[in-house]
Amino acid sequence: MSKSTAIIFARAGRRFIQRRPVTLFGEPIQWVGTTRYPGVTLDTPLTWSPHIDQVRKRTAQRVGMLGPLLTRKSDLSVRNGVLLYKKLIRPMMYYASPAWRSDARTHVRRLQVLQSKCLRLATVAPLVRK
Repeated sequence: MSKSTAIIFARAGRRFIQRRPVTLFGEPIQWVGTTRYPGVTLDTPLTWSPHIDQVRKRTAQRVGMLGPLLTRKSDLSVRNGVLLYKKLIRPMMYYASPAWRSDARTHVRRLQVLQSKCLRLATVAPLVRK
C-alpha cells in the first residue's frame, strides 16, 4: 500500500472530465477526495469541513478523558482547569488555524461552540440558557 495519494483542488461544482493515471516510480497513485497532510485534512473544494469535523471529534475525545477532572465535584481549582484547557485542548483546536480561519462561518461557529463548552467545564461556569 502506498503512502502517496493524488488530489485536485478546485472550486465546488467544477468537474474534471477524466483524471489521468499518475505513477510514481512505476507505481500507480490513487486519486482521493480528501487527504491528510501533517495534521490537516484537505478536501477537493478546500471547504475545510472534514478538518473541522476531525478537530471537533479529537477535542471531544480529549474533553471526555479530562471530564472527571473538570466536573463541579472535582477538587481541581479553576486555575488548574484553565491550565489544562490551555495546554491540552486549545493547541489541538487552533492547529493550522491561519489556513482554515477564512472558512465558512458555520464551520468556525461549530468550533466556537465546542470551545465555549470546554471553557465552561474548565472554569466551572454555569450553563447559560436562552
